[in-house]
Amino acid sequence: MDVLTTQAMSRTAVRPLVGVPCCSREMAGVPFQTVLEKYLSALAEHAGCDALLIPSTGDAVAEAQDRLRPMLARLDGILLTGARSMVLPAFYGGPPGDPATLRDVGRDVTAIAAARVAVETGIPLLGICRGLQEICCAFGGTLDVDVSSRGGINHRGLRDVAYADRYRPAHWVRCVAGGHLEAMARSAGIDSYYKVNSLHAEGIRSVGPGLRAEAFCDDGLIEAASVRDAVTFAIGVQWHPEWHVESSPINRALFAAFGRACAAGAARSDR
Repeated sequence: MDVLTTQAMSRTAVRPLVGVPCCSREMAGVPFQTVLEKYLSALAEHAGCDALLIPSTGDAVAEAQDRLRPMLARLDGILLTGARSMVLPAFYGGPPGDPATLRDVGRDVTAIAAARVAVETGIPLLGICRGLQEICCAFGGTLDVDVSSRGGINHRGLRDVAYADRYRPAHWVRCVAGGHLEAMARSAGIDSYYKVNSLHAEGIRSVGPGLRAEAFCDDGLIEAASVRDAVTFAIGVQWHPEWHVESSPINRALFAAFGRACAAGAARSDR
């Protein structure tokens, strides 16, 4: 067996490696870098990818981009997860907002920088909930700080139920005709109008020039968006596809498509 064949066989045995920026949290007075396990499990089980946790630090996006670029060059994908904190309005030109709102500037900086570097270098990018909002800010969009009730739809979700039941389907979403998400749904045999869960306060006000809306709620809220100039998978969704993946065809399709994009990048990589 020649060296090239051996190297090729070794590469096929390596799962794609996806970077996941952490949240900066203080617990019992001690600072931690954290990621909810549900995202990592979904990556492993439904996208076929392994995860590398990226510490969220810094206060300047440009500096973070320079810091992250060498690291991301060794990765096959980026996943921006949801979080309880809200994006600092300064990152999308909004008013200061309520000072009591939970913030995580290190996460803002790291995620926005990672999104920009990923698109710049052709690394697949998936954003979930806060991750969609970070992608929006990275490419010129703006946010609403409170979309908890629009058109009679409660986007914050149920509270007086078991934790897992908060992530049950809550409202309908319609894919934009001709978009990447619609194509993904149809290729998986899924109708382009489906129900998703909903647990968020912030949401997209405008996508700006860098993004394209991919799906809307019945009340007009943007529920998914893609990066216009991306050469590979670069989509964010407002719902939480990491929950109840087995019973949700669109959630399975989303993770499967992301996993395929990461695997394709890994196959072309020299790492």
